[in-house]
Amino acid sequence: MELYKADVEYCNYLHYYEPKIPYIKNKKENRPFVGVILNVNGKNFFAPLTSPKKKHIMMKNMQDFLKIDNGKLRWN
Repeated sequence: MELYKADVEYCNYLHYYEPKIPYIKNKKENRPFVGVILNVNGKNFFAPLTSPKKKHIMMKNMQDFLKIDNGKLRWN
């Protein structure tokens, strides 16, 4: 396993071209992201993992969305 730290200015630069990339406004939002690095045709892509939200309950698995453990919400 390798750990990477993304530069805030670089993330904000990327956000200009791809709005799905989070824009980091302040230090509170400058938190680490957890995800996997995918190598596709020699290029690395970061796929973040997020905690489940209520809106995800009704969503179906798609090419860009995949439920882990069938999307179960655990509060313990």
